[in-house]
Amino acid sequence: MPAATDAEHNEHIVATGYVAISRRFGSVIDEYPQHLTIEDTIDNMGRVVLGLTLSCARCHDHKFDLILQTNYYGLYGIFNSTKYAFPGIELDKKPRDFVPLMKDGKPGEELAYAVADDKAADAALHQRGEPKQPGDVIPRKFPDLLGGQRLTEEQAKHSGRLQLAEWLTDKSNPLTARVMVNRIWQNHFGAGLVKTPSDFGARGQTPTHPELLDWLATRFMQNGWSIKHMHRLMMTSTVYQLDSKADKLSSATSVDPENELHWRFNRHRLDAESLRDTLLLLSGELDASRMDEPHPFPPADKWEYTQHHPFRDSYDTNRRSVYMMTARLNSRPFFTTFDGADRNASTAKRDNSVTTVQSLYLLNNDFVHDRATHFAERLIKERDNDDARLNLAFELCFGRPPSDEDQSNAKAYFGKLDTKLNPDNKLSEADLNQQRWTSFSRALFRTNEFLYVD
Repeated sequence: MPAATDAEHNEHIVATGYVAISRRFGSVIDEYPQHLTIEDTIDNMGRVVLGLTLSCARCHDHKFDLILQTNYYGLYGIFNSTKYAFPGIELDKKPRDFVPLMKDGKPGEELAYAVADDKAADAALHQRGEPKQPGDVIPRKFPDLLGGQRLTEEQAKHSGRLQLAEWLTDKSNPLTARVMVNRIWQNHFGAGLVKTPSDFGARGQTPTHPELLDWLATRFMQNGWSIKHMHRLMMTSTVYQLDSKADKLSSATSVDPENELHWRFNRHRLDAESLRDTLLLLSGELDASRMDEPHPFPPADKWEYTQHHPFRDSYDTNRRSVYMMTARLNSRPFFTTFDGADRNASTAKRDNSVTTVQSLYLLNNDFVHDRATHFAERLIKERDNDDARLNLAFELCFGRPPSDEDQSNAKAYFGKLDTKLNPDNKLSEADLNQQRWTSFSRALFRTNEFLYVD
């Protein structure tokens, strides 16, 4: 294989940040509970990638699934042979063990909050989960339930993270692919084929369509694990293009009231990220470029963050929400209001609340008002009369032209609004147009048709 370029090498280093951001515990360096950080790593990997509650086997064999305590410590040894970037703690504020990135084949000075191999060794089992009560040394390996592969003598000279990644994505282990396509299905349809997306074990629900799940997982692997291909496959399917409206008297409603057979589309609200991106897209302000440059974090040698004085900076951007900095301790009001994911844990399913706070946010918040102002400017600029602007507004917001009733309601709305905004005819036509279309845009942004996927 050709040698990796600097960019590819750095991309791989940065990707290990997924492991590096595992939770930290304690404030005394000599008694730092590293085993709890590793437990968070294994728990997150198990739930997110395999749909299994692996951390249940830290103290004893899993009560429900065929996961032994030795399986847990077979994985534990891999991460115990890994050096985690250290952010500093209350009594030792100095961060260390960041991983240098390459530049021109060499410092570079640029560092990544990532992980690297440490002294490689198998780990002893912790009796009752207590690191001060070591038991037998357990070879680093994949869980027996999924194949039980072990490191070769040569591979054991390193942490084993590379081999773990290969085991996770081996075609003989379709569980990883099943879990991933189920999550993609869940995000498009509101619920997964397995309705417990982070628990495919004995305590989880069985798939409603097992053959479909297996077929999707097979296609996923055959197409190089391409998430984009899977999105396209699902969204161009007949089942995705069904209408959400249902006749309450139809036989399907009585036979399958929960729509588990997918005879119609399940209506669901846009998630927080999609709603934010849509508002920016409509206003013409969305920066669709990739996030190629890093966020402007302060240099690590200037860090003095502690548990009582944590990092609180927030970097605003008009890029897509997927590129926004996500800090565990900083909750952005928009994402909190619209049921964004919990930043402190793996969130299998988000809350789906309907609250007055959401309505008030859409009614009063400056972010929504500013997007409405720019959307109005766009309508006025791109169309030269009210009928054409109304058509464009509906096509962009709802994906359809306005009905006769919509046109009649809009005409009545503008008539009342003009009387209120310009009773003495003192406003210029440009100012009046801007205010009336801004007001109308805010009204569109609050409709169910805008906020929900039908």
